[in-house]
Amino acid sequence: RLLPGEEQITRSIVETMSQFTRQTYTDSPPAERAGNTKTYGMVRGSFEVLDGLPDRFRKGLFSVPRTYPAWFRFAGPGPLAPADMRDNGVLSIGIKVCGVEGPKLMDDEAATQDFTGISAPTFTTPNVVENLRLQGHILRGTPIFYFLGPRHSHLHDAIMQGLYAKTQLNPLQERYWSCASYLLGQGQAMHYSVIPRPALKTRFPRHPSADYLRGAMAAALAERDVEFDFAVQLQTDPRRMPVENDGVVWPERLSPF
Repeated sequence: RLLPGEEQITRSIVETMSQFTRQTYTDSPPAERAGNTKTYGMVRGSFEVLDGLPDRFRKGLFSVPRTYPAWFRFAGPGPLAPADMRDNGVLSIGIKVCGVEGPKLMDDEAATQDFTGISAPTFTTPNVVENLRLQGHILRGTPIFYFLGPRHSHLHDAIMQGLYAKTQLNPLQERYWSCASYLLGQGQAMHYSVIPRPALKTRFPRHPSADYLRGAMAAALAERDVEFDFAVQLQTDPRRMPVENDGVVWPERLSPF
């Protein structure tokens, strides 16, 4: 369901992030993205829909077994792009699957479908209302007060992000979660997760460079291909697996990936 005023809130988020971009890059163009800013690597690969899926999963992109060309972007949290050691606690992934038929939101993406995720099972903010509040703090340079402010504390969200934040070794060896809910057919909500298989083992560099995560990706891909499982979790309990609160982990004991 749309929250009260959600369309206006969404426009306000866009304007606040745009204002941050104009303010930050006025004297140092070109501008970077306002979130998931630093690109560690763009990887060309494929997205394979397996044969033999149960009927409840065979919707949309997953309807028929097929292998699609795809691009994979691995990035940092942002909103800036400093040296890796200063800003790599929670990573992000973007998957652009090409050659996908069906209606799309944008005319220039008529044949693609995107999936996004971060390396934590809950999102930084639970909904668009609180995301606008966070974007305002980022614009003012006070994001810590979003989580710890006396009027609108988000301590639980801070704890969840902190549990999964760490000094990263290689974006290719992390697991990513959708955090938000998506439709898988009419009336069926899902989460998804992108899981490395098998997990890479990357040693931390003795003297990490400003772009050591990019170097780790390049070194791994020079040795072998990397595979991920795209795993889906269906909603089975609307109360304990809400679609309007991205700060809640869907219990795997109720519905495994």
